[in-house]
Amino acid sequence: MSFRSVRVIPESCQLQHLHHVLHIGMQATAANTRSNRPVRVSTDFALVPQKSMGHTPLELSRSAEASLMTAISTQRPLVLRSGISTTDAAALFDDWELRVAQDTTLYQMAGGKGQHTLETMWAAPLRLEHDLLDTETTNPVVAWLQNTQPTGVAGQAWSLQRHLVRIAESAGRRILRRPAFATGLVQAGGGPAHFDEYNNIALVLCGRKRFFIAPYAAMAWKDGEQNGEPNERRDVHPLLPGAHPQPSLRQWLYADLGPGDILFLPHSWWHYVDSEPHSVMTNLWVD
Repeated sequence: MSFRSVRVIPESCQLQHLHHVLHIGMQATAANTRSNRPVRVSTDFALVPQKSMGHTPLELSRSAEASLMTAISTQRPLVLRSGISTTDAAALFDDWELRVAQDTTLYQMAGGKGQHTLETMWAAPLRLEHDLLDTETTNPVVAWLQNTQPTGVAGQAWSLQRHLVRIAESAGRRILRRPAFATGLVQAGGGPAHFDEYNNIALVLCGRKRFFIAPYAAMAWKDGEQNGEPNERRDVHPLLPGAHPQPSLRQWLYADLGPGDILFLPHSWWHYVDSEPHSVMTNLWVD
């Protein structure tokens, strides 16, 4: 009989996890008031148009490739569903956690949270937004995919990532950046609502991400109570509409993305992203 080795989680990480769970529980209780309850739920929203990748998970069929090319040329959002099995999604997650345990590099965390290893990030309420502030170190998500067995699930994901690059280039688009995002034990929630001046082809690898998106004309930055940066509306929440001008329910579109799923988000579309704990996503930002 063979036994699978189990990585022992340090006691400090266990305490961090327990603290985080208790903190979330107390926040949820405090927020459970009539005024803070969501006015809308995800099923209220129309879905971003979607298409299956094809019969082979993590591999684009010719039809799916043509649909993505059309979405890029017409500047319309599109979701491509991977159809990855629960077993393969778990294998991908395990492979990433192995990388997390082995990588001792210090990476800059989002929100001014300092530099930490992936293992510290994964066990704490931290976010990695590589290639935004941290451009000095190697992209850890790309390095993970590049150095896996080609026949494994992570290797298939890397092959899909390279296919997306070829599609973007075939569409006459220039690759601007390739950021990667990962979340540790973050609190539930997302935002702020914002838009970007580039197209994004996002590929979720682990966990889930919920995108609420709306066309640029759906709201104006100048109408916000809390404008934030010139491309942000911090007073906007798709589930909790406020008094200030913002997209109507009919203008928002919704996409719930899991492992292997792809979202093409055209430039200048507003989006509010809710990332669950332990999620990983790569992006291709193209002109």
